[in-house]
Amino acid sequence: MPFSLVHAPVGVIDIGSNSVRLVVYDALKRHMRPIFNEKMLCGLGSEIGQTGRLPEKGKQVALACFARYVRIARALPVTALHAIATAALRDAEDGPAFLKQLEEETGVTVQLISGDEEARLAALGVQATLFAPDGLAGDLGGGSLELTAMKHGAIGERVSLPLGVLRLWQQAGNDVSKLRRHIGEALEELPWLARDRYPEFYAIGGSFRTLARIHMRRANYPLKLLHQYHIPRRELKKFADDMLRLNLHALASLKGMPAERAHMFIPSLVALQTVIEHADIDEVVVCAGGIREGLLFDQLPSAVQAQDPVQAFVEDILPEYRTSSEYPEALCQWLGPLRERAPEVPLRLARAFCYLSDAAIGMHPETRAQWAFDLVLYSSLNGITHRQRVWLALAMYHRYRAKLKLDHPSLGLLSEAELASARLLGCGAALAYLLSGGAVGLLSEFEMALSEDRITLKPEGEVRITDAEAREKLIEGLGESLRALSSRAR
Repeated sequence: MPFSLVHAPVGVIDIGSNSVRLVVYDALKRHMRPIFNEKMLCGLGSEIGQTGRLPEKGKQVALACFARYVRIARALPVTALHAIATAALRDAEDGPAFLKQLEEETGVTVQLISGDEEARLAALGVQATLFAPDGLAGDLGGGSLELTAMKHGAIGERVSLPLGVLRLWQQAGNDVSKLRRHIGEALEELPWLARDRYPEFYAIGGSFRTLARIHMRRANYPLKLLHQYHIPRRELKKFADDMLRLNLHALASLKGMPAERAHMFIPSLVALQTVIEHADIDEVVVCAGGIREGLLFDQLPSAVQAQDPVQAFVEDILPEYRTSSEYPEALCQWLGPLRERAPEVPLRLARAFCYLSDAAIGMHPETRAQWAFDLVLYSSLNGITHRQRVWLALAMYHRYRAKLKLDHPSLGLLSEAELASARLLGCGAALAYLLSGGAVGLLSEFEMALSEDRITLKPEGEVRITDAEAREKLIEGLGESLRALSSRAR
């Protein structure tokens, strides 16, 4: 039986120096979910340094790949298809002719992005996927490196440098001293880079993601999500020192190292470390957003752009699970006394939890807690750190199970206070639903009174009509959480 799509998909074909990629998103909105994502390595920028032209084999592969992606996009069908090209086609003398060939054979016009525009769009991709970014965005591609200053989300000075990983490798191979000197000389021409303060570096692009994946494996990190993975500067230096001792064969043998990127690993690592040291940056933050997300984000109204990404996520994916549209806000207000006992939990995170809290109601009772935990932990959620993601997942777990019967390595990212506060709000939301059934009018009839380690509900006579066993389990969980938080406070 035919069915209609609820959303209106949009697609972006990105022709880069190393690969051609198609990403189709479910719709043009604040929280854009990829529903198709594929790339083909074409190496269009692999010979520009020597010949100034695109490689013939690379053009053949890219043309066939582009035509296939256009067919896929049209067959889905997308409501809009954007095609963009970056450094390789900007710099190759036969780039314009190849762009014309692509258009003639597929009927799709490819927009050639300038270096300045590429830097701006990459920064918008950071805005689209992080909350109020404050630092330096860096997009390392095959042909260029874009750097953009960001202050509390606003885009500042920016530049596109001919320091792509393919070019760096062609110019210096794995000669670390030559790489550092070449990159450092280019950065010295940017007075604003050393003048301002950048707490974080937002690392964009496949080369940086590969680097982060290798670091994550070596650190035995418990959460296998690259987006918003943090690497402190000190750890990056130790990691770089270890990696620079390895030869190409040893690098290619590392778990998580794509075979096609092994030879580019050292140039990308040296580029990252040189920028970090030059700009005196504290921490690297991996960002999954880039020019594709930035291109679409740029088309949204300013009011939509300003939305909190985590709130956009919960409002986008969960309307069918809500008991009512007013209940999440009423729940957030009702949980106020509990939130006061957990001041380390940002209001925006607690609010997102209240919107998500009923998501597992339709699942089998035995699976609800685990399903709710996994929903948050592995979703396409943007705008929160890994620790906040784990906290939110655990709060969702406790929304459906008062006692912790879960052994997941990611819980090791949380402090004792964070473990307790997740249980506190999770049990609190479960109690609210037990009392009200998700009805705002009924919830408002009940009040909580808290002591240091005890919760009392008023009016007690009404409370006694609810499921006594479930109620006592929740109140016990709340009391244990309050005691844990109180002892930590002392």
